[in-house]
Amino acid sequence: MLLARALGLGVVVWLGCLGSATAEHSKRLTKAELKRQAAMRKQLITAQKQLEAEHNGLAEEALKRLAQKLGSELFRLTKDASGFTQLEQSFRAAGVRVEKQDVAARLQEIATKLSSTMSKKVEAVKRLVETAEQITRAAAWDPHVNVSYYNAKELNNVKNDSSWPFLTMDFTADPRYHYEEVNMLRSTVHVPTNIFNRSPTVLYGVRWSKQLDKTFRVNQANDDSLRWQYFGSAEGFMRLYPGARWSMEPDRPDMYDCRLTNWYIRAASSPKDMLILLDMSGSMTGIRQEIARTTVKEIMNTLHEDDFFNIIKVAEVARYLEPCLKDTLVQASELTKSLFEERIKLLKTENIANFTEALQMAFAVLNRTDPARESAGCNKAIMIISDGLPEEYDDLMAELNPEKRVRVFTYVIGREVTDVSNMKKMACLNRGYVTHVSTMADVRDNVEMCISVFSRPIGMSKDAFRKDTTWTFKHQTVDNSGSPNAGMVISVAQPVFNRSLAAEKKGSLIGVMGIDVNVSDIRAIMTPYRWGAGSYIFGTNHNGHVLFHPFWKAMVKPSAVPKHSYNEVDLSEVEWQIPKDNHHAASPERAFSLPLRNDMVNQLTGQKTMLILRQLHHRKRVYVREYNYYYTGILDTPLSVGIAIPARMGRPNTELLRVTGRMPFADFQRLNIDYSDTEWRLHPEWAFCNATITNITHLVEVLQRNAVAGVGGEAAGADAAAVPISCNAELVESLLLDIRATEAAVAHWREVAEKPIGSGQFGVPIEIETLFTATRSGLTRYKELPPLPQDVVEKPADDLGTVEYLRVLRNEQGPTGITPLQNNATEAAATAPGKDNKPNKHFFDFHSMAVDESFYERSVSSASEMVITTPLAAPGAPTISHPDEDESSVMASVPVYVSSPPTSNQLAPAAIVGIIIKRRTVRSLLLHLSKETCLFGGAGKKAEQCLSCHHAGVVCYLVDESGYVVTSTREEDDRGRFFGMLHGEVMAQLIHHNITKRYKVYDFQGMCIKNTSKDASDSASILRSLFGSVFHASRLLLGQIFTFLYTVLRGVIPVAGDMQVEEVPQFRYLYSDDPGCKTKQQEEEDALEEAATQATLEDEGSGDGNETAADDDHEEPAEERKCQRPPPVAPPMYPCDMEYHLYHTEWTQVKARFSFGCLANCTKNVGVFKVSTTNMILVALDRPLSCPCNDTQLHTPSPASSTTSRSPAPARKRRRRPRRTPRPPARRPRPCRWRSSCSLVGAAASTTSAPTAANPTTAIPSITMRIRVTAAWAGWI
Repeated sequence: MLLARALGLGVVVWLGCLGSATAEHSKRLTKAELKRQAAMRKQLITAQKQLEAEHNGLAEEALKRLAQKLGSELFRLTKDASGFTQLEQSFRAAGVRVEKQDVAARLQEIATKLSSTMSKKVEAVKRLVETAEQITRAAAWDPHVNVSYYNAKELNNVKNDSSWPFLTMDFTADPRYHYEEVNMLRSTVHVPTNIFNRSPTVLYGVRWSKQLDKTFRVNQANDDSLRWQYFGSAEGFMRLYPGARWSMEPDRPDMYDCRLTNWYIRAASSPKDMLILLDMSGSMTGIRQEIARTTVKEIMNTLHEDDFFNIIKVAEVARYLEPCLKDTLVQASELTKSLFEERIKLLKTENIANFTEALQMAFAVLNRTDPARESAGCNKAIMIISDGLPEEYDDLMAELNPEKRVRVFTYVIGREVTDVSNMKKMACLNRGYVTHVSTMADVRDNVEMCISVFSRPIGMSKDAFRKDTTWTFKHQTVDNSGSPNAGMVISVAQPVFNRSLAAEKKGSLIGVMGIDVNVSDIRAIMTPYRWGAGSYIFGTNHNGHVLFHPFWKAMVKPSAVPKHSYNEVDLSEVEWQIPKDNHHAASPERAFSLPLRNDMVNQLTGQKTMLILRQLHHRKRVYVREYNYYYTGILDTPLSVGIAIPARMGRPNTELLRVTGRMPFADFQRLNIDYSDTEWRLHPEWAFCNATITNITHLVEVLQRNAVAGVGGEAAGADAAAVPISCNAELVESLLLDIRATEAAVAHWREVAEKPIGSGQFGVPIEIETLFTATRSGLTRYKELPPLPQDVVEKPADDLGTVEYLRVLRNEQGPTGITPLQNNATEAAATAPGKDNKPNKHFFDFHSMAVDESFYERSVSSASEMVITTPLAAPGAPTISHPDEDESSVMASVPVYVSSPPTSNQLAPAAIVGIIIKRRTVRSLLLHLSKETCLFGGAGKKAEQCLSCHHAGVVCYLVDESGYVVTSTREEDDRGRFFGMLHGEVMAQLIHHNITKRYKVYDFQGMCIKNTSKDASDSASILRSLFGSVFHASRLLLGQIFTFLYTVLRGVIPVAGDMQVEEVPQFRYLYSDDPGCKTKQQEEEDALEEAATQATLEDEGSGDGNETAADDDHEEPAEERKCQRPPPVAPPMYPCDMEYHLYHTEWTQVKARFSFGCLANCTKNVGVFKVSTTNMILVALDRPLSCPCNDTQLHTPSPASSTTSRSPAPARKRRRRPRRTPRPPARRPRPCRWRSSCSLVGAAASTTSAPTAANPTTAIPSITMRIRVTAAWAGWI
């Protein structure tokens, strides 16, 4: 009781002190506000008289005419300036045709070609394996071997010393390898750092493997699409062809070891089911515990997605590491392994180790007869990590493992441990291996020994092993070159065994032979250019994991190392199917029941139609679309591919239609093309040729120099020594036709550049920055126009009166509201360090994918005739806007549809044309037309009395179909911001009146910020949490009281009335690094405010010179006021599932009006008007300041993979939960081989079982079910 009274008294005293401090602060704020209002009094006289006029609400008819007039004027401007008519006529004159596609038949042709291509890769691997085994059968061991070889890491170290043991070679930049320097005649050797590069075993392997070079060259000659071929030796070295330098990061050791790579481990052994028994008894303390944890980590690193495992903590009572996953095996995904690593760090030693109970638990799981479990066959193992067993356990093992089907590996931990007899006997009697791990440095080498043991069943089989080709999906290239264009590869590998009579009985593994298949080559065979805008291709493996997909995110920057789970994204995590009567994407509970995924896992052929949520613009826009999916399996591979095509585009009768048309290169050469007149960009992901094509002139040079089938033939005087480059005839000839068709638009661009569009046509200066076109063949052409003279820009065509006054006033006041939606890291990377801060690269340098760009798809699929794209930032690329708000721009684009014949009603998009225009031009046009439409129908009223967008008491927003502000009459920093953050209540009313729809979506590849706060288990944290809660509650209460008083007293204190929109000024400092620090923009605003205040005081005679001088005397020097911020530190992030909302409007009505009450005890009137011919709506609000309405904000997501959010608020409102760990999906790996005395075990059955109600986590693994995350899993993060 006394404690409660003391706490109560303390809280009262604290609140009293806080109230006194707050009152003093409020007094200072009131004085500053009064001074500010006095400074503005003279400037507000005119505006206050205008506001005294009688208001009859929003001028609906004037606003309706404004929306129609604005849309028609923007449409006319875009078509006239971009050369729309010229391009449309040119495509028709070129003789393009519109054809309907037979996607199913075409996909079968693709599958046949892919199967043939993969068969060549398998045959090349088999040829290398046979060669290697023949060489080693005849090679004799020589412990005194001494040879010089091409060391990939020492090729840059050229020494004249004759004793230098390494050779040098010449390199040539090869376009087939992204212009990397390679040697096509020889291979190079990589030796890990922890292996002596002159040891006898390495030199012996290097000598005999040198003979593989001849076979490498034969394979390359037989299949020009081959890229990297390599041999990974069991001794640690790797031979790589073609020869290349091994790039290493400076000041970092080379830790690459081919024996620990996925492709090596998967080829060397069959899939495994494994239980790890970790001794946590009292003797496992100190360094032993750290060695044991590291050993478990290295063992998990040898597992891959076809392996299943679990960990048991062996103490006085044996327990599973994670109770919610007891009595089952978990798929060895990278995410699962990382979560187990975090869990192991929390383990503590206790008492004794009960190995009897632990072994019984392990065999109970491994000896199950579930058909899905038996896919691992003979490779079932128990790994014991301990400093010693207390007994031999002979009787127990005879009972649990009578047929020795489960291997037992033992790892003796600790340098001082000498008695290892029990551990050794346990391993040897159960077909395993024992090793002594003395120090941390010994861990990796000792763990690698288990790989050779797991390979023995395959090695002792004489015939079956030749069918065991493994496919390791989607990893970085083995050359470690770091090239941003290298992309992802699939490794096709087979094991190599010693086939000598002495070694064959032991199944000795020599190494693994492999060949890389570029994923980009598979994409090229699938002809992505044929399917049109909005379509895409994708592929999966036998586990349903995505190989390539437009929505798959590696979550890395170019040249960086991908995240651990980048290659384990499931197809159902990137395809968002929704029921036809629902507007929400698949939730986590039903995300993995996608029928499309199940069919592709089973390599079926078929077609499905699904209603999906199509997300564009980096998950910031959402559209409900109906898609047709065509899919099939690739014969003799675990690969399945699919094609997704929208059922219809933005015009009727467009289903499965595409534009076709080609121009032979011989005809193209007769054209007089000026390549310097415009800028050219080609689709960076389309394979125009089998080499990297940098630009259009490079492509023309290739066509002129090489023999291209069906395109140009052999050019006279071609360089015979040049690397032969073949090109895709269909794609290249389509590109050549598009170049010819766009010449008509380019000619019109020249006229626009010579004679800019004047202000007389539209009433305001027209500032067009860029004219552009993007075509169906992957071509983007654009021309930058010179800027208008500054005197023309600064002097509008007419006097906007009140609007111009408001602009000056708002610039003086400074922008209000939340900080602009800008990605500082992105803009800093995209701009050069100059005083003008101009972008280093153009917008189309980052957005050159033509039909695959979001603005292209939105243009051709929209029901509107024109699409306005507002400048939203994208991760890793600059926006349309210049960082200076006066230089911001928006894009207007119009689709070009053609038909064949011209009178047919079957239309297909051939291109889009458009302009990039200054945003201030759109804003000026909006204000000018607002006054014009009021004068046209003002019923005798002056324009200043018409409550339209130009009026001081009305704020207008142009909002696109996704809810993002294109421009407004309020502030310059509204561009690109989500309207729901500015006016949450208004956005909610738009949803309520069915003008806008809200969709709940999920991001299963999200990256969330990790909570770095200390563990809350200590007693001090409870007290901190209590006082923290009281403090935050008190601060919130006081804030609400001040807000209420400000609302009540606002009529007493002279304010700017409805002329200044200042709804959430506190947010400017709420999201800043330091409230005491000011940005450059804020400092400029304060300087303008101070100058205006001083001028007003002098005009009105308020104050005297002495007072001003006193203020100046107390001013701090500029050097002392300079704010020093520490560099931002990126918080740790972890994979998570993110839930958020996106918005879309397909509203087609002309106008709507509604009103609603706000918390400030006032009524807000809202008018919504459809902007004709565009994807925008005009939202008009009255009483912007006297009736504030933004107590509830709505949010959209920021880029999930970015470490710096452009909008802090959305990140806080998003629901986040730790990443799910999947239940093992059905797998169909190669069968495991036993010796002849063992019965063969088949692959996994295709049947599935539902989880039991009693224990859902112990259900039989199935294709469609995955383990749900629980509270225990949340503690792992």
